[in-house]
Amino acid sequence: MELTGYDQICKHRQRKKAGKRDSGGRVCFVREEISKGVEEVSWKFEEGMYLKLCKDFFGWEEDLFVLSVYMRPVNSTCADLDVDVSCYDHLVEQMAVVSDRGNVIVAGDLNARTGERQKCLIGNESEIKESDVFLLPDIVRNDCLFTPENLLHNDCSVLRSNVDKNVNDYGVKLLQLCEASDLIILNGRASGDKGVGAHTYHNSRGASTIDYVLCCRGALEYVTNFAVETCCEFSDHCPVNFQLKRGGNVEQEGRWGEGER
Repeated sequence: MELTGYDQICKHRQRKKAGKRDSGGRVCFVREEISKGVEEVSWKFEEGMYLKLCKDFFGWEEDLFVLSVYMRPVNSTCADLDVDVSCYDHLVEQMAVVSDRGNVIVAGDLNARTGERQKCLIGNESEIKESDVFLLPDIVRNDCLFTPENLLHNDCSVLRSNVDKNVNDYGVKLLQLCEASDLIILNGRASGDKGVGAHTYHNSRGASTIDYVLCCRGALEYVTNFAVETCCEFSDHCPVNFQLKRGGNVEQEGRWGEGER
Protein backbone atom coordinates (compact mmCIF):
# COMPACT_ATOMS: atom_id res chain seq x y z
CA MET A 1 0.00 0.00 0.00
CA GLU A 2 1.46 3.35 -1.04
CA LEU A 3 0.34 6.98 -0.96
CA THR A 4 2.07 9.64 -3.02
CA GLY A 5 3.92 12.11 -0.82
CA TYR A 6 3.94 9.85 2.24
CA ASP A 7 6.44 7.47 3.79
CA GLN A 8 5.01 4.48 5.62
CA ILE A 9 5.85 2.64 8.82
CA CYS A 10 4.43 -0.90 8.98
CA LYS A 11 4.17 -3.45 11.74
CA HIS A 12 2.88 -6.94 10.91
CA ARG A 13 1.14 -9.34 13.24
CA GLN A 14 2.57 -12.80 13.77
CA ARG A 15 1.01 -15.19 11.27
CA LYS A 16 -1.00 -17.99 12.86
CA LYS A 17 0.49 -21.44 12.37
CA ALA A 18 -2.56 -22.69 10.49
CA GLY A 19 -3.16 -19.41 8.68
CA LYS A 20 -3.17 -19.33 4.90
CA ARG A 21 -2.64 -15.58 4.77
CA ASP A 22 -1.05 -12.82 6.83
CA SER A 23 -2.82 -11.74 10.02
CA GLY A 24 -2.83 -8.00 9.33
CA GLY A 25 -1.08 -5.36 11.41
CA ARG A 26 -0.70 -1.60 11.65
CA VAL A 27 0.47 1.05 9.20
CA CYS A 28 1.28 4.72 9.76
CA PHE A 29 1.63 7.16 6.85
CA VAL A 30 3.97 10.10 7.47
CA ARG A 31 4.21 13.10 5.18
CA GLU A 32 7.57 13.18 3.45
CA GLU A 33 8.27 16.75 4.57
CA ILE A 34 8.17 15.73 8.26
CA SER A 35 9.42 12.14 8.02
CA LYS A 36 12.89 13.14 9.27
CA GLY A 37 11.30 14.15 12.57
CA VAL A 38 9.42 10.87 13.10
CA GLU A 39 11.02 7.56 14.02
CA GLU A 40 9.68 4.20 15.10
CA VAL A 41 10.88 2.84 18.44
CA SER A 42 10.98 -0.92 18.98
CA TRP A 43 8.07 -2.37 20.96
CA LYS A 44 7.51 -6.12 21.27
CA PHE A 45 3.74 -5.71 21.73
CA GLU A 46 2.46 -6.63 18.26
CA GLU A 47 -0.78 -4.67 18.65
CA GLY A 48 1.06 -1.43 19.36
CA MET A 49 3.16 1.04 17.39
CA TYR A 50 5.56 3.33 19.23
CA LEU A 51 6.62 6.56 17.47
CA LYS A 52 8.97 9.30 18.59
CA LEU A 53 8.38 12.86 17.32
CA CYS A 54 11.68 14.67 17.80
CA LYS A 55 11.61 17.92 19.74
CA ASP A 56 14.40 19.54 17.71
CA PHE A 57 12.56 18.99 14.43
CA PHE A 58 9.16 20.19 15.64
CA GLY A 59 10.42 22.97 17.90
CA TRP A 60 9.12 21.55 21.20
CA GLU A 61 10.75 21.56 24.61
CA GLU A 62 10.46 17.77 24.93
CA ASP A 63 10.16 14.82 22.59
CA LEU A 64 6.61 13.59 22.02
CA PHE A 65 5.93 9.86 22.05
CA VAL A 66 2.80 8.57 20.32
CA LEU A 67 1.60 5.09 21.25
CA SER A 68 -0.89 3.80 18.68
CA VAL A 69 -2.58 0.72 20.10
CA TYR A 70 -5.30 -1.84 19.49
CA MET A 71 -6.73 -3.69 22.47
CA ARG A 72 -8.02 -7.10 21.40
CA PRO A 73 -11.48 -7.95 22.75
CA VAL A 74 -11.49 -10.57 25.48
CA ASN A 75 -13.14 -13.09 23.14
CA SER A 76 -10.77 -12.37 20.23
CA THR A 77 -9.38 -15.33 18.28
CA CYS A 78 -5.92 -13.81 18.84
CA ALA A 79 -6.28 -13.79 22.62
CA ASP A 80 -4.38 -17.05 23.03
CA LEU A 81 -1.18 -15.64 21.52
CA ASP A 82 -0.10 -14.13 24.85
CA VAL A 83 -2.22 -15.63 27.60
CA ASP A 84 0.03 -14.54 30.46
CA VAL A 85 -0.03 -10.80 29.79
CA SER A 86 -3.13 -8.76 28.93
CA CYS A 87 -3.13 -5.99 26.33
CA TYR A 88 -3.47 -3.37 29.03
CA ASP A 89 -0.50 -4.83 30.92
CA HIS A 90 1.62 -4.23 27.82
CA LEU A 91 0.48 -0.60 27.67
CA VAL A 92 1.03 -0.01 31.39
CA GLU A 93 4.56 -1.42 31.13
CA GLN A 94 5.37 0.77 28.14
CA MET A 95 3.98 3.88 29.84
CA ALA A 96 6.33 3.24 32.76
CA VAL A 97 9.24 3.30 30.30
CA VAL A 98 8.24 6.25 28.13
CA SER A 99 6.68 8.69 30.62
CA ASP A 100 10.08 9.88 31.89
CA ARG A 101 11.45 10.42 28.36
CA GLY A 102 9.04 13.14 27.22
CA ASN A 103 5.40 13.91 26.56
CA VAL A 104 2.97 11.13 25.66
CA ILE A 105 -0.15 10.69 23.53
CA VAL A 106 -1.99 7.35 23.39
CA ALA A 107 -4.45 6.76 20.56
CA GLY A 108 -6.36 3.86 19.09
CA ASP A 109 -9.13 1.29 19.39
CA LEU A 110 -9.00 0.49 23.10
CA ASN A 111 -12.28 -1.48 23.22
CA ALA A 112 -12.99 0.39 26.45
CA ARG A 113 -16.37 1.77 27.47
CA THR A 114 -15.90 4.39 30.17
CA GLY A 115 -19.35 5.99 30.45
CA GLU A 116 -19.07 9.41 32.07
CA ARG A 117 -16.86 8.35 34.94
CA GLN A 118 -14.53 11.24 35.71
CA LYS A 119 -10.92 10.59 36.57
CA CYS A 120 -8.60 13.54 36.21
CA LEU A 121 -5.74 14.91 38.25
CA ILE A 122 -6.24 18.32 39.77
CA GLY A 123 -3.91 20.47 41.82
CA ASN A 124 -1.42 23.32 41.83
CA GLU A 125 1.93 24.08 43.37
CA SER A 126 0.47 25.14 46.71
CA GLU A 127 -2.44 22.74 47.12
CA ILE A 128 -3.45 19.22 46.14
CA LYS A 129 -6.97 18.17 46.97
CA GLU A 130 -9.54 15.47 46.28
CA SER A 131 -13.09 16.39 45.27
CA ASP A 132 -16.22 14.54 44.20
CA VAL A 133 -15.23 14.92 40.56
CA PHE A 134 -11.46 14.47 40.59
CA LEU A 135 -9.73 11.42 42.05
CA LEU A 136 -6.10 11.66 43.11
CA PRO A 137 -3.64 8.74 43.36
CA ASP A 138 -1.40 8.36 46.40
CA ILE A 139 1.75 9.71 44.74
CA VAL A 140 1.85 12.24 41.89
CA ARG A 141 4.22 14.90 40.58
CA ASN A 142 2.86 18.43 40.83
CA ASP A 143 4.07 19.34 37.33
CA CYS A 144 1.93 16.53 35.85
CA LEU A 145 -1.35 17.56 37.46
CA PHE A 146 -4.20 18.85 35.33
CA THR A 147 -6.06 21.88 36.67
CA PRO A 148 -9.31 23.44 35.45
CA GLU A 149 -7.20 26.36 34.22
CA ASN A 150 -5.05 23.98 32.10
CA LEU A 151 -8.12 22.47 30.50
CA LEU A 152 -10.03 25.69 29.85
CA HIS A 153 -6.93 27.43 28.47
CA ASN A 154 -6.53 24.61 25.94
CA ASP A 155 -10.16 24.66 24.77
CA CYS A 156 -11.17 21.64 26.88
CA SER A 157 -14.11 21.28 29.24
CA VAL A 158 -13.43 20.32 32.84
CA LEU A 159 -16.03 17.55 32.83
CA ARG A 160 -15.99 14.83 30.16
CA SER A 161 -19.16 13.97 28.22
CA ASN A 162 -20.00 10.63 26.63
CA VAL A 163 -23.14 9.57 24.77
CA ASP A 164 -22.17 5.96 25.57
CA LYS A 165 -23.18 5.55 29.22
CA ASN A 166 -21.96 1.96 29.60
CA VAL A 167 -18.79 0.85 31.39
CA ASN A 168 -16.95 -2.45 30.79
CA ASP A 169 -13.87 -4.09 32.32
CA TYR A 170 -11.56 -2.50 29.74
CA GLY A 171 -13.12 0.86 30.57
CA VAL A 172 -12.21 0.44 34.22
CA LYS A 173 -8.65 -0.50 33.22
CA LEU A 174 -8.40 2.53 30.95
CA LEU A 175 -9.48 4.88 33.74
CA GLN A 176 -6.96 3.24 36.07
CA LEU A 177 -4.26 3.73 33.43
CA CYS A 178 -5.13 7.43 33.13
CA GLU A 179 -4.96 7.82 36.89
CA ALA A 180 -1.66 5.96 37.26
CA SER A 181 0.04 7.59 34.25
CA ASP A 182 -1.21 11.18 34.57
CA LEU A 183 -3.18 11.03 31.31
CA ILE A 184 -6.45 12.69 30.36
CA ILE A 185 -9.13 11.47 27.92
CA LEU A 186 -9.71 14.03 25.14
CA ASN A 187 -12.94 12.43 23.88
CA GLY A 188 -15.96 14.38 25.09
CA ARG A 189 -13.72 17.13 26.41
CA ALA A 190 -11.61 18.67 23.62
CA SER A 191 -12.58 21.16 20.87
CA GLY A 192 -14.84 19.51 18.26
CA ASP A 193 -16.08 16.76 20.61
CA LYS A 194 -16.41 18.98 23.68
CA GLY A 195 -19.71 18.41 25.46
CA VAL A 196 -20.58 15.54 23.10
CA GLY A 197 -18.48 12.40 23.51
CA ALA A 198 -19.64 10.99 20.19
CA HIS A 199 -19.86 7.29 19.36
CA THR A 200 -16.77 6.02 17.55
CA TYR A 201 -18.02 2.57 16.51
CA HIS A 202 -21.23 1.59 14.70
CA ASN A 203 -22.56 -1.81 13.63
CA SER A 204 -25.89 -3.57 13.17
CA ARG A 205 -26.23 -4.13 16.93
CA GLY A 206 -25.74 -0.50 17.93
CA ALA A 207 -23.03 2.04 18.66
CA SER A 208 -20.38 2.65 21.31
CA THR A 209 -17.42 4.85 22.21
CA ILE A 210 -14.30 2.67 22.20
CA ASP A 211 -11.68 4.67 20.23
CA TYR A 212 -9.80 7.26 22.26
CA VAL A 213 -7.03 9.81 22.36
CA LEU A 214 -5.28 10.28 25.72
CA CYS A 215 -2.56 12.80 26.47
CA CYS A 216 -0.38 14.02 29.30
CA ARG A 217 -0.42 17.60 30.57
CA GLY A 218 2.74 18.55 28.68
CA ALA A 219 1.24 17.48 25.33
CA LEU A 220 -2.14 19.14 25.86
CA GLU A 221 -0.95 22.56 24.68
CA TYR A 222 0.09 21.11 21.30
CA VAL A 223 -3.24 19.39 20.52
CA THR A 224 -5.81 21.31 18.47
CA ASN A 225 -8.92 20.61 16.38
CA PHE A 226 -9.83 17.32 18.05
CA ALA A 227 -12.88 15.76 16.37
CA VAL A 228 -14.71 12.47 15.89
CA GLU A 229 -15.66 12.20 12.22
CA THR A 230 -18.48 10.18 10.65
CA CYS A 231 -17.95 6.56 9.60
CA CYS A 232 -16.77 5.86 6.08
CA GLU A 233 -17.57 2.91 3.83
CA PHE A 234 -14.30 1.16 4.65
CA SER A 235 -14.71 0.73 8.41
CA ASP A 236 -17.22 0.48 11.27
CA HIS A 237 -14.97 2.86 13.22
CA CYS A 238 -15.09 6.64 12.95
CA PRO A 239 -11.79 8.45 12.32
CA VAL A 240 -10.68 10.32 15.43
CA ASN A 241 -8.72 13.37 14.25
CA PHE A 242 -6.50 15.92 15.92
CA GLN A 243 -3.71 18.30 14.95
CA LEU A 244 -0.38 19.00 16.61
CA LYS A 245 1.12 22.47 16.76
CA ARG A 246 4.81 22.92 16.10
CA GLY A 247 7.22 25.85 16.00
CA GLY A 248 6.13 28.66 13.70
CA ASN A 249 2.44 27.76 14.20
CA VAL A 250 2.72 25.06 11.54
CA GLU A 251 0.27 22.23 12.16
CA GLN A 252 0.51 18.59 11.15
CA GLU A 253 -2.66 16.54 11.23
CA GLY A 254 -2.92 13.19 12.98
CA ARG A 255 -5.66 10.73 12.02
CA TRP A 256 -6.36 7.78 14.30
CA GLY A 257 -8.92 5.04 13.80
CA GLU A 258 -7.93 4.32 10.20
CA GLY A 259 -4.54 2.66 10.71
CA GLU A 260 -5.50 -1.00 11.14
CA ARG A 261 -5.64 -3.43 8.30
